[in-house]
Amino acid sequence: NDPILYLHKLYNIFKNDDFFRNLFIGCVSKNHKNAYFLSLSLNVELGDDIETIFYGMYSYLRFDRLPPVIFINLDRYHNKYVNHKTVSYPKNLNLGKYTTNNSSPNYELYSVIIHSGKNKNGHFSAYIHDINSGNWVLYDDSKANIVSPHTAIEENYGGNDKPYSAKILVYFDSSMKDVLFEPDNEDSTTSLIVSQFKAQEEYNKSS
Repeated sequence: NDPILYLHKLYNIFKNDDFFRNLFIGCVSKNHKNAYFLSLSLNVELGDDIETIFYGMYSYLRFDRLPPVIFINLDRYHNKYVNHKTVSYPKNLNLGKYTTNNSSPNYELYSVIIHSGKNKNGHFSAYIHDINSGNWVLYDDSKANIVSPHTAIEENYGGNDKPYSAKILVYFDSSMKDVLFEPDNEDSTTSLIVSQFKAQEEYNKSS
């Protein structure tokens, strides 16, 4: 399934948790009735790079709050099929012109989630930037391999001759790097998320 669906399942579990909301939930300005968002969707038909598409879709909006972690969903689905057209994305993304408080948040690319295949069911894998080592790592099922930045980023822009492309981009506020990636020896937050997610899955199956 599309990872965005799992992200929304997590939201249903933790929507009342302040830590989760502060980390992942953004807010559009009051002119738009304080609409909250968990991810931002971009229609790949509207341009060849995410900054052009973002401007075309959201130039009329202003954000009261941009979260420390932003999920950008590249909408490549057309009916049952996937459009793997080329869409480039930067390593560093500035969204300052979309904020209401004239702040200048700089976001750094943390993860590129790939969709392989011609239809929605396809296969997903993820490239994640290890902040401590500086390496990009490909996680594909049970395998993990270090790859070059070019392989993780530019190679996944897509193209009509490719059966795969970036589907979800994860950016984090670079000014909060030390807070977001502070070592947690007990890993309690991750354990809590996993346990509650499994409990919700079991509940859904039984209902």
